[in-house]
Amino acid sequence: TDAYADESDSDLESDDLFLDLRGTRRWERGSTGLRAYLSRESILYSELVAAEPLDPNVEDPVAVDTGRLVQLDEDRDRITLAPYVNLQISERSSVVIDARYLDISYTGDSTSGRSDFTDTLFSTGIERQIDDRNSATARLIFSTFEADANSNITDTIGVEGSFAREVSDVWTFLLTTGLRRSDISFIDPQQQLVEDVDTNFALSLGFRKRTDRSTLNLDVQRLIDPNSSGFLEQRDEFRISVRRQMSPTLTGGVAFRVIDSSTLGDVRG
Repeated sequence: TDAYADESDSDLESDDLFLDLRGTRRWERGSTGLRAYLSRESILYSELVAAEPLDPNVEDPVAVDTGRLVQLDEDRDRITLAPYVNLQISERSSVVIDARYLDISYTGDSTSGRSDFTDTLFSTGIERQIDDRNSATARLIFSTFEADANSNITDTIGVEGSFAREVSDVWTFLLTTGLRRSDISFIDPQQQLVEDVDTNFALSLGFRKRTDRSTLNLDVQRLIDPNSSGFLEQRDEFRISVRRQMSPTLTGGVAFRVIDSSTLGDVRG
């Protein structure tokens, strides 16, 4: 809850609600799990992407922002459901099946430049522990993005490979790269149907340092993510985050994030 004494600042007040659930069930030859994230959050905060990861040991949920700080009394409702299944097929190899359902809606009208949308993703692949220090994953991805404001329907298929290596006792190297092809169909401002095809690559290059007293995350990424502007978004970013325990009761941190984004497809139609 954020509250202000002056009536003139009432647009900045908000009552935000969050519910984050995670569960995992393991058995001898595999595991299954679900993450559910529900929220109602003020536009004032949901449109500002944090520089620091929510948890240095856990990946961020999909960032959804348009950068438009207008109609500050508007709220964003978010539903994320992400189940997965991991089935061990040999001593070092597993089949991984996961899915993600993302539903974003806004309490205001379309004049804010934001659109309600849903994004559904399904992937399947093979994960292999090469040796004690190296692991790799290859997967096939299918997704469908649907935005209300411009009747956008974007179907995407992609392939992706990941590699992780423990360089030392404290350093880990991470690399993910792949190709994605998106078939895009939407209604432009002149009410004309526009169809386009976009082929792009995804990349995530990262380093992690973990010691008893400090953590460091360093990432260079190109992500293809859904966006409330009504289109999928190409997001190029650089991010560094450092946290250090300076005493048993005091921990400090600093983070820096630079983002350059553009929409997929011929949005000028």
